[in-house]
Amino acid sequence: MSVSIKDLERARRVLGGISKDLDDDVNKLLHQLGNDIVAEAKSNLQNNTNINTGTLLSSIRILFETKNSLEVGTDIDYAGYIEYGRGPVRP
Repeated sequence: MSVSIKDLERARRVLGGISKDLDDDVNKLLHQLGNDIVAEAKSNLQNNTNINTGTLLSSIRILFETKNSLEVGTDIDYAGYIEYGRGPVRP
């Protein structure tokens, strides 16, 4: 059995195409997962029924996204207090 350079180049092109297709599919799925997390977070906040202005609710989004990761959250400064509370209040 022998393998020619021509066959090797053809195999590389085919495998490269498969790899690119997989990367594209993973990126699409990751983005969809981010959108699902955003929808779930907004739903949880709406079910809390303590919405005054809707600013926090509308600020939840995908903040940062790269090829292999994403960050879902908000840039509203008081969001941490809503999530974790503000701690004890002393006179």
